[in-house]
Amino acid sequence: SGTREKIRDFLHPAIDDTRKAIAKDSPRCEYMTSITEERMYLPLPRDPVFSGREDTLASVRRALLGSIEAPENESGSSLSEIIPSLKTYSLCGPGGMGKTSIANEFVQRYEREFDAVFRVAADEETKLFNSFREIALKLGIIANADEKDLPAIRETFLAWLANPLRSYEHMDHVKPERASWLIIFDNVDRADTLEEFWPKEAAGSVLVTCRDPLIKSSLYLRNTGIVVPELFEEEGIALLLRLTSRENDENDVKQAPEVVRALDSYPLAIAQMSGFILARDLKFHEFLDLYSEERERRNMLGISEGQSASLRRYNQTLGTVWALDDLKEGRALLEVISFLDPDSIPESLLESNPACMDWDRYPKTSLEYTKARAELLSRSLIYRNRDKKTLRVHRRMDFTLDVLMFSILYSRFSASPILLSFFGFLRDLVSEDDPCFELQMIDATFLYRRGDLGMHTNDRQYPLPDFSQCVKQLDQLLDEDAKRADSFFGATLNELGCAYLMNWRVEEGLLEFERSVTIMRNLKNPSAHQTTMPQINMGFAYCYLRRYDEASQIFEVALKDRNEELGQDDCSSFVNGKLYLGWGNVLAAQGRLDDSFKLHVKCLEQYKQSVGNLHHRTGDGCVKASDHFSRTGDGPTALALLDQALKIFSLDAYHRPEAARAHYKKGNVLEKLDREEEAKKELDTALKIFNSIVPLEDRVGSIDELDDEDIDHWIMFWSR
Repeated sequence: SGTREKIRDFLHPAIDDTRKAIAKDSPRCEYMTSITEERMYLPLPRDPVFSGREDTLASVRRALLGSIEAPENESGSSLSEIIPSLKTYSLCGPGGMGKTSIANEFVQRYEREFDAVFRVAADEETKLFNSFREIALKLGIIANADEKDLPAIRETFLAWLANPLRSYEHMDHVKPERASWLIIFDNVDRADTLEEFWPKEAAGSVLVTCRDPLIKSSLYLRNTGIVVPELFEEEGIALLLRLTSRENDENDVKQAPEVVRALDSYPLAIAQMSGFILARDLKFHEFLDLYSEERERRNMLGISEGQSASLRRYNQTLGTVWALDDLKEGRALLEVISFLDPDSIPESLLESNPACMDWDRYPKTSLEYTKARAELLSRSLIYRNRDKKTLRVHRRMDFTLDVLMFSILYSRFSASPILLSFFGFLRDLVSEDDPCFELQMIDATFLYRRGDLGMHTNDRQYPLPDFSQCVKQLDQLLDEDAKRADSFFGATLNELGCAYLMNWRVEEGLLEFERSVTIMRNLKNPSAHQTTMPQINMGFAYCYLRRYDEASQIFEVALKDRNEELGQDDCSSFVNGKLYLGWGNVLAAQGRLDDSFKLHVKCLEQYKQSVGNLHHRTGDGCVKASDHFSRTGDGPTALALLDQALKIFSLDAYHRPEAARAHYKKGNVLEKLDREEEAKKELDTALKIFNSIVPLEDRVGSIDELDDEDIDHWIMFWSR
């Protein structure tokens, strides 16, 4: 035999002894069975419209499979080629870049190179444990009775990966034959998430997908992998034409490059907008006309119509992938970045900038700055040139930052002297004797945005006067025909109605909602989103007026309209969840508690899917669901939901009323469980927060003076 075989024969006994010892140490080794009869595959189904990415797939193949042809000169082989070792590769980059699709396509093409392929959801430790348990059960290396001991299962599976024998029969009489395997850790949140799940002593292949480009530098991946780039333009065109089935449409083929360029060759954007084009039966030039309008484009980011099967599995839209609500240390830093040139931002403008020192949560020290920057880097929202000390914003973030900047200008107008003088300048122009139409619209928009911000931050100072003044200005600026069918005017009336409800003036709010519905229905091609938003708010108003039958009818009609246009269980925005919350409240008031339970759980699930696990609306859903679990005697589940709600409401200072409510409810649940000391602590916290947010005359000396209605009174109506 050749040199390679001689060294193998010499080294294998020692390697075998080590791996047998690992397997032997596993407490469930006796359940291990053969995998020779059927391969273990747990990937996703193949995406029939996958296209392009040949260079990336070739890189993955070289890293995990090596050269397809054997080397001509064995004598030059390194020891690492002779002793099996762990092969690794990472696919990094922003959400929606196609990392999971590339990994799945690699499996589909090269599955026969492996005896076993495992896909593991790796964004949370719980999912890692559950995936390992599922795999261990399918491999037969644990018994069903053992499946609750998750750490032991993890160690058993890692032991199998370290010694992946095809069969454990006749081990002492036959030279063992090892199974080749590939494990995909999909959507890893952080490198340290994998610490306890990494096959350190194993010799197989590991493919990791992750947003954080720095994961490539981790100890385990050893700088193997790439940041997945945008599609080449020709790849984007091919994907667009396949998804829309327009390969034979001569005019659309000519327009396709322009569509791809408008979408920055971003895979998720192409896939999502292809579904929109199909669902609305648009020609490419019609789509481009819509997409060029800023307000239309902003709405389109959350639309999930016409999605392919693979995109439905992904369960994300541009709006949710680029959502910034769960940012912590990096949020304020990104707000400042939104004002700067996205292609090259000197870090000297950001680090220890005195102009930003009065902004809440902005990093004050160099250490805080590096932490905030690291969060943005880990999400692939920005890239850094270490040598030049500059930052670059990801291209697909440009539009998101435009929207963010627009809201910041109105939310931070009093926080910075520069911004204050900027808006003072605009407002002075509007106060001239004869300001132009454009400047008056700027002023109206300013009032709208400031009022909107106040409603979403529980600040009652601005919403009602701002929206009242905005409506007054629009009433003067628009002619009669425009006022009957203008979407901005209709949206402003809806927000004015919300401001009235925020100030407990329900009857007046109901009138504005009715006016808004009428205007939205008069639009040329009104969407279900436009018409149902004020309808849903009407349902809340009817509920507070105890007109429950009318409220139920409103919610039922609105849901039917949304289902017809957007499909069942639409998650392109939070609106369905808001509807379920309000309708569940109505049913509870009518004594239909089981039906209310179902809707409130559905509300929570919809919020989680549409706006994420850390959005304040998801916190509202947790609180609502906890009421039902507590009522039915499931205190532990109610407590878990309330703990999640408190985690969410602690992320900012705007939702202290919601935090007070969650502490109050948690205290009541703990009292039912006879955990008096813990209950008292929660109720004391609730009382302290309550007294800090209400006027002096409404403060109380004891928690016994409060009930659910007292606390709900200070919470925005869509969260009660």
